[in-house]
Amino acid sequence: MKKVFMALIFVFLLSACSSSSSSEQTVKEWYEAALNQDIETFEQISSQYEKIRGRYVEASSDLAEIVHDLGGTENLEFKELNKGDIRKEVVGGLDSNYENGWTMVMVEPKKDSDENSEDKPPFFWVLDKVDGKYFVLEGAESPKESVLKE
Repeated sequence: MKKVFMALIFVFLLSACSSSSSSEQTVKEWYEAALNQDIETFEQISSQYEKIRGRYVEASSDLAEIVHDLGGTENLEFKELNKGDIRKEVVGGLDSNYENGWTMVMVEPKKDSDENSEDKPPFFWVLDKVDGKYFVLEGAESPKESVLKE
C-alpha cells in the first residue's frame, strides 16, 4: 500500500513538473496560434500586451505573416535570456516598467535554416509569469547589439 501511495505521489509530481510552461514554449505556442489562426489561444497569451489589446485578429495576422516569412516555428530558435546577458539600460528600463518581474525571450532563425538568417534581426519578447503561466507584455524586432551585452 505504501509503495502504491509513493508511486502515485511520484506520478503526480512528475505530471505537475511537466505541465508547467516555459517562457520559450509560451512564445512558440503564441507563434503557432497566430499561424493556425487560433485567436482564442493568441488572445489568452497576449492578454497583457497593451499595444494589441482589442486588435487580436489583426495582430495575429501580422505575426503569422512574419512567422511564415521566416519559414515557420520549426526554423526558429526560442531562447530565454538571462538578465546578465542583457544590456544594463534595457534591464533598468524593464525593471522600472515591470516591478513584479519579467522574462525575455529572443526569437531568431536557426543558423542552418536560411543562408540570409544573419541579416535578420531577432525579435525580443518580454513576458510576465502569473500563477505558473507566461503572458506576453511587449516585444520588438531589434538588432542584437541594442539588447544584448557585447
